[in-house]
Amino acid sequence: MDLNKLKQNNIREMEVEECKKEIDRTVRELLSIKEKFYNAQNKVIANENRKIDEFLTEELGFVKDIKQNFVDYRLENEEVGKIRIEVCNNYLKIQGKEYRFWLDTDFNLCKLNWAIKEDFGYEHLDRGYKIQGRENWNKELKELMKVKKVYEDTDFELMKLEGDIFYFVIEDKENYRKIKSKSLVDFIKEQLEEL
Repeated sequence: MDLNKLKQNNIREMEVEECKKEIDRTVRELLSIKEKFYNAQNKVIANENRKIDEFLTEELGFVKDIKQNFVDYRLENEEVGKIRIEVCNNYLKIQGKEYRFWLDTDFNLCKLNWAIKEDFGYEHLDRGYKIQGRENWNKELKELMKVKKVYEDTDFELMKLEGDIFYFVIEDKENYRKIKSKSLVDFIKEQLEEL
């Protein structure tokens, strides 16, 4: 048996194991930042829904009816007639005219192909495909380090701006346009003024 070959294999294996440990630590850190990002997004959406509800019911006197997949707001009086607004998690319908919307940001969290899977109470990282060889493990780590930089910048902005990095994109299919807005309430106000 060639002892040098055995030593080389042990060194290579140690390097791969070391790489795996660093990848594990980095991926867990990135998944934590990603979760904070999505939590911040959810908070913005929840706040916006609350603002819409307050604006329509308290300020304008709409009657609210919570349906299975959306909230139905109705107003009926002699001056303006009947007005109906539907609010769902991805669309608004004002007097029958539908607007799709989504929350967006100029920050890009890059696609992270790693996920934490749980088998029989044991957590492990899953890549979706096998990585073989020391060179490929090192290449994967380098790619993750690039992603980490983007994630850390986003995390810093999230902490600094407290969710102000988001805006709504509202799609008006009828007029083939997309509108950027910090607030859906402002958009609803504009649409109501045009009625």
